[in-house]
This record gives sequence, C-alpha cells and structure tokens, in this order.
Amino acid sequence: MLLRKYFLLKQKIKKYDFFLPFVNWCLLHSSTKACTNCPFWVETRYFSDAMERWRKTLGDQHPFIAIAYSNMGSVCLDQKDYACAEKNYREAVRRLDASSKDSVNATIAHLKLGRALLREGRFKEAEGETRPAYEYLVKHVPADNGFLAASRKDLTAIYEGMHSRENAARFQLELDVAAKH
Repeated sequence: MLLRKYFLLKQKIKKYDFFLPFVNWCLLHSSTKACTNCPFWVETRYFSDAMERWRKTLGDQHPFIAIAYSNMGSVCLDQKDYACAEKNYREAVRRLDASSKDSVNATIAHLKLGRALLREGRFKEAEGETRPAYEYLVKHVPADNGFLAASRKDLTAIYEGMHSRENAARFQLELDVAAKH
C-alpha cells in the first residue's frame, strides 16, 4: 500500500521535482516492514531510488545515504540474505562513523550489523558490534526504547550462543524488567 502510494505520488509531482527530496525523506524514515507483501526486488529498488535521489540532491556524503544503506541492510536481513545485509550495514557504519555528528544512527547501524552477524552465528563479532551499541543506548535513550530492547534481546542470544549463561541471564532479566514497566 505504502509503495503504491509512493509511486502514485511520485508520478503526480514529477513536474515538481523539488518535492521529491521530501518524498524520499518519508521513504527513508518509513519502516521496511511497510512493504511486507512486496517482492524483495521492489523493496531494494525502493531504497535504491531514494539513495540516488539523495545523492543528486544532497551529495554522496550526506548521512541520509548511510541511513538508506542501513534500510537496504534491513531488507536483506528480512530476506535472510546475511551477506547482503552485512555488506549494506558495514557501508552504513563506515559512513556514519566517518561523520561523528550522527551518533544515534551510527549506534543503530552497529546494532543492526551485530544482528546480521548474530544470525550467521558469528557471536564474538556480533558482541563487538552489539555491546557498545547497548552501552550507548542505555545512557542516551528512554528505558522503553525499541532499539534498547532489541539490543538486550540480541545480547541474550549472543551470550547464549557463546555459552555465557551469566551474561545471557543478565540481559534476559533486563528485558523482563523493562517489559513489566
């Protein structure tokens, strides 16, 4: 539905090209879950189109390009294409870490990269991406933040995979306590 609306809106305002960055901003900040019935190639085209628009409008180094890479990684992760997810997340991390102005999105990109590594069973590497993201989030976001909850869930799975029951239990307890509030 969202994808159809996007393309209809894009066709209607084609002659008003100055509106397209706004449309693409909406696209970049919408959930990848918004297109749950779309085939994989449509979702990747969706974000590729946004990325190209931003490159033309704002330049290749703008943080929105990195966010688009992160969203592409999420599409790949949903499709269980972990190599594609890792590649896109690493590019997002590289770009966001280079521009130290955007530490929240950089942290989220590290968290997502950690999730891709977790899904591949690369627990030590996943911990190296996820644990620092968790440490940042716990200091800078509200306790009920979704990314903080996701980092706790991922760390529980990472430590279970590493057979570190004490650490897994710690993060599971944090998840349980946060869920009660």
